Amino acid sequence: MFKKLIFKFLNYILLERNYSKNTYLSYKNDLEDFNDYLNARLIISNTQRSEDDSNSSEMIKKVDINLISEYFKTLKDKGCNSRTIARKYSSLNSFYKYLLENNYIEKTPFELFEYPKINISLPEYLEYEELEKLLECIEKLIKKEKNKNNSKNNLLNEIRDKALFEFMYSTGVRVSEVCELKIDNINIEESFCIIFGKGKKERIIPFGDKAKKDLQEYIQNIRPILNKKNKSYLFLSRNGDKLSRITIWKNLKKYGKISGLKKNLYPHILRHTFATHLISNGADIRFVQELLGHESILTTQIYTHLDTKTLVEFYKKYSFR
Repeated sequence: MFKKLIFKFLNYILLERNYSKNTYLSYKNDLEDFNDYLNARLIISNTQRSEDDSNSSEMIKKVDINLISEYFKTLKDKGCNSRTIARKYSSLNSFYKYLLENNYIEKTPFELFEYPKINISLPEYLEYEELEKLLECIEKLIKKEKNKNNSKNNLLNEIRDKALFEFMYSTGVRVSEVCELKIDNINIEESFCIIFGKGKKERIIPFGDKAKKDLQEYIQNIRPILNKKNKSYLFLSRNGDKLSRITIWKNLKKYGKISGLKKNLYPHILRHTFATHLISNGADIRFVQELLGHESILTTQIYTHLDTKTLVEFYKKYSFR
């Protein structure tokens, strides 16, 4: 129905707003799904689908709040969860704002549309003991491999992974951010890194002594062996390529299984753990927001719901009786 307008919007968020590839693909899928729904719902002919911008503007004006409500009802009937529906709403709302700002439409139906409610599920995280168990498991594997003479590849990977997971927990970075992190953007001596997050926004994050120690060993002794292709990325695969999200996920699952942890492990759980532990130890929520790179403090606020123990302790300390 309005593929050309979608194409222009996607170019805008990719080239001008510097959105990541994953965010771009998410918008693309959401908008194309809505476009397909409209084509079927309004029974648009093939001729109408290949129209110019002016005709696209006329066609899009046919989309009113009733049609949008029907679309979201269809998603719910299909079994889409509340987070998926909220994400699609956000994608469409951003698209319509773009159309409004660029004079393709005079008003947006989303001004009258109520934001879908999200069923909030608290993020999973690791307790201190569970985190220690995971990292100690990798440390034991390293010691075991060092006593062998014929398992160099395993040793290289395990020393890298120990540094990687210590770093991810110590900084709370997203898995996509750690994959893209360049060695020039980490300062070992001063214990901080420069991260380019969503929309290429830059933030500086410190890391702790344990992460520093493991990074030093990895950078000095392991990375030069892995860097067969002269790559600038900090974390490399055994083939010398940038370490992938899938590899990180698989390795974390593997170590979790070896360590005997019952929880479902995935890279983002380290970010949840980082934030939860900071809040539990009394860190200011705006400080945590800055470290995580959240645009809204409401996103960070979810971690405060996890820490009822600290809340009770504060109540006992400051209550009158």
